[in-house]
Amino acid sequence: MSFSDLEDKFSGIWWRALKEKSLNALTPELIKKWASDKRLINPVAKLADVGAFHPTPCIVLSVEGGKACFPTIPVSGDENWLIRRKQHDDQAALWDKVEWFMPLWLPMGEISKLLASVRHVTRERALDLFKYHTSTLYTLAFQAVCIEQILPLARSLKEIVPLVREAYLGAYSGYWTTSVGALIPAIEGSLTRIVSDLGTKATAPDKIDHAVNRAIETAAQLHFDRMWAPPGYKTCDYLFGQDERVFAFETFRALMQKHEVNISLLGRAGGVVPGSRSDGFSA
Repeated sequence: MSFSDLEDKFSGIWWRALKEKSLNALTPELIKKWASDKRLINPVAKLADVGAFHPTPCIVLSVEGGKACFPTIPVSGDENWLIRRKQHDDQAALWDKVEWFMPLWLPMGEISKLLASVRHVTRERALDLFKYHTSTLYTLAFQAVCIEQILPLARSLKEIVPLVREAYLGAYSGYWTTSVGALIPAIEGSLTRIVSDLGTKATAPDKIDHAVNRAIETAAQLHFDRMWAPPGYKTCDYLFGQDERVFAFETFRALMQKHEVNISLLGRAGGVVPGSRSDGFSA
């Protein structure tokens, strides 16, 4: 059986599940029976919490050729999901306040301290506090770790690691502007490869959406351990409060679109980065 045929059968089982009075009524025995009705081979079903950060209660079905997860909570309206969504909406508003996005590699404890410090102050004061906190977090040692251990893991960036290393050394040797300027064409090339399947008439917002949507699609696959899952549960709307990677990518999209701090997609003029921040941080 081809994978597409298997996905069609998983979809059929899901639509049958949606006809039940409640997803909470689903049981492993019921899912296994429906899989057998569709002549899926060696079906095994069990209850499991699926998700790397805030898991979704599911019934995981394993059959010959693949696996699927069938959530036992609705895609919207679940009380716990609503609480997490409200918390993440509030956090997103704070990141907007400091005109930045949730970083992926900082300890959550440090991020919580930063957000708590800017919650009840003006935007101007929040930007000052943001500058202070980031100066204590993005230390020389931490930046070196990012360059040597994190950047090489990104397919679109690993080939420019030597250049980033040289720019890092140059920037802290007194050549900040020159070093950052040398990185712009390299970053532009990486971003261009990410959106290479778009047409030449694509606008900057189109490119931003395309790149972020691809990142979120990958994060959704990872969240559900690359199993088949109902499409509605793999959207940004559902995963915004469930998966920290999706939250980070979506706050990055908001930053790029609202504050226009992206370096090359919005163009360059005279070597100056449009929208670059006065504190030395730019996207």
